[in-house]
Amino acid sequence: MRSCIRQTFFPASEKTFLEILRDRLGKDVYETPHHTTCGGIAYHSEAIPQETVMTIIARQFALMTEAGYENYVCSCITSFGLYSEVIEDWREFPELLAKIRENLWKATRREFKIPTYLAHASDLIYKFRNEIAEQAKFRLVNRETGQPLRVVVAALAEPLRVHGHGHHAVRACGLEEAVRSRHVPAHEGCLSPVGKCAGP
Repeated sequence: MRSCIRQTFFPASEKTFLEILRDRLGKDVYETPHHTTCGGIAYHSEAIPQETVMTIIARQFALMTEAGYENYVCSCITSFGLYSEVIEDWREFPELLAKIRENLWKATRREFKIPTYLAHASDLIYKFRNEIAEQAKFRLVNRETGQPLRVVVAALAEPLRVHGHGHHAVRACGLEEAVRSRHVPAHEGCLSPVGKCAGP
């Protein structure tokens, strides 16, 4: 699912994501032209109630179900966070899930399955990072020493906070200073888009 916010600020990011996964890696990724906004911005600004945003999300899952898929990837971090929260609410409150199923059926005559696996686009880039690296035309190494280039993590602190890991993930990656100065070089184990760290 595309992002109404991300594609506005970074217009080529989603096209590039699909090009990498579908065209270069040959992964089975289905994109429907019928999806809509997740409603997250309206929900978080209290413009629409919880049941409405849940029904919007149920419709997105219905599109996935109708296409014969069971795993869902979204590009938007707002959608990812909201979907994760809603799925958890449905597991904890089955009567709420039943009501949303009824709402969706009354509004659209659609049914849906909850995704077996919900992923953010950055999680898939991380998962397939080695396959992506194998296709790289240029390596980010010092041509004289062969050592990896040192990179600046100016954009690291915010993505980690958005993913809910915050200060602790930065500290675990040895990048606590990045939050303060935003100019500390990253070690090889840290990947800013997903906040995963293989380092100390």
